[in-house]
Amino acid sequence: MAEQKVVFSVDGKTLRGDFQLPRPGAACVFLCHGMEGSKDGAKWQLLAARLAEAGLGSLRFNFRGCGDGDDKSEGSFEDTSLTGRVADLKAGMDAAVGLGASPESLGVIGSSMGGMVAIAANDERIKAQVLLATPVSLADLEARLPADGDRLTMPSGQTILRAGLQDAADYDLPALVAGQKVATLILHGDADELVSLDHPLTLYKAAKEPRQMEIIPGGGHSLDGEEHLGHVVELGVSWLAEHLS
Repeated sequence: MAEQKVVFSVDGKTLRGDFQLPRPGAACVFLCHGMEGSKDGAKWQLLAARLAEAGLGSLRFNFRGCGDGDDKSEGSFEDTSLTGRVADLKAGMDAAVGLGASPESLGVIGSSMGGMVAIAANDERIKAQVLLATPVSLADLEARLPADGDRLTMPSGQTILRAGLQDAADYDLPALVAGQKVATLILHGDADELVSLDHPLTLYKAAKEPRQMEIIPGGGHSLDGEEHLGHVVELGVSWLAEHLS
C-alpha cells in the first residue's frame, strides 16, 4: 500500500502527515516524533514501511510548528507544549478514523516527548503503545531555563517558552500509565545521554500487564544508530501486530 499525503486541523492550525491503510477497518498506528524531530526521520519512515508489511496502517505526522518545506505543520515551535501535542495526536486519530481506520484498534509509537504524548493522551481508543526513550517529565529541561528568562534555547537553536515546559508538570505520567488498559512496550538505551534509566523503570513499574521493557545495550537517546534501529523497529512492530490483531 502507498502512503498518501493528508492534512487535518486542530486549534485553527493545519497539520500535515503521511497516511496508509491496508483496508477499511484495519488497525492503525500513530507515529509521534520527539520534541525537535519530524515525521520524515529515517526511524519513522522505516517504521511506516514495516507496519505496512505487517498489515497495519499508520499515520506519521508533524506536530504543530514541526517539519520542513511543504510538509511543515502550521504553528510555532516556540509554543510547544504537551497539552498542544496531545490535541494534535487526538486530531490525527480522529482524521485516521474518518479515513477508515478502526476506532477499536489504534496504537501509538512515541519517541521521547512523543512517548509522553502517547501516555498523556489517555485515550481509551489506544490499545497498544511503544515508548522509546520516554521521560516521565520535562523537569530536567525546565531546570535549564535562565532565572530571568521566559524561554530556553535548544541545541538546534530553536527556542521553547517557559510556559510550555511548565505545562508538562500538570501531567502525572506514571499515574496515567497505571490507570490505562494499554499493552505497553518500553525501549530505552543504556547510553541515553538525555534521559536516565530511572524514567523507563518508573514507567514500567506503573504499567499494567501486558507490559514489556527492553534496555538496548549501547543505545543512545534517538535509538536510530545503525546497530540499533532495525532491532528497535522489529520489536515495536511485533508488539503492535500482536496486540492490535
